[in-house]
Amino acid sequence: DLARRARSVRARWEAGDAHEPAMNEFRVDHRDDNVVWLLDRRLLLGSYPVTPVGAGAAPTPSSFAPLRRLTTAGVTCFAAVDEAVPSQADDAWTLWGAPNETRFVRYATYANRRQRINGRPRPLYLHCSIIDGAAPSIADDTDDGSVLLLLDRVLAHLQGAGRAAYVHGGADSGDGRAALVGCCLVALLRQPLDADAVIDHVEAAYVEAGGAARMSERQREFVREFVGELSDELSE
Repeated sequence: DLARRARSVRARWEAGDAHEPAMNEFRVDHRDDNVVWLLDRRLLLGSYPVTPVGAGAAPTPSSFAPLRRLTTAGVTCFAAVDEAVPSQADDAWTLWGAPNETRFVRYATYANRRQRINGRPRPLYLHCSIIDGAAPSIADDTDDGSVLLLLDRVLAHLQGAGRAAYVHGGADSGDGRAALVGCCLVALLRQPLDADAVIDHVEAAYVEAGGAARMSERQREFVREFVGELSDELSE
């Protein structure tokens, strides 16, 4: 279950291992790249890691600058929670959006190539469609796109050879969906089993990065319910 897997991740971090990243690999400027650090060197939240391109335009090397800094920083798992953009694991698309609108660039091909050049394994790409401002059902743990399955896969990655995870929504770094997932991961990996303390921690991290989490009340209620169930599970 999630709690047991999270305990294994924490034990690995506390013991130290061969996958421990060097501090000089972490040079992401959160103010430049709309990145929020939740757990030092391990968990980051932010916006889509490639700058969207304008109508009729094509991506340039500078479009991928945020992604380059994230992979250099040791990010090995990208977890997307935006329902408007397809999964990075789907190789059937390159640009997403109408030709006359701002479009998203599929970044998996670029990230895979960059990691291969650097002699590193390709990142893990996860996807969970959450409607903007909405919250998923906490009872939904079977659907392939469920948030509980997303949490389990992030933890499994960090339990193995994974270094750090980056959770992102769309073009807005203050996406409440990413904040929701970040709250759940903080509760699992640090277990301050007070929901409001978890929410405060995440919101303070956004403020430090010069932004705001902008979670809806429905998303806050999801976090409270999730932390409550986690607390009950750990007390059994």
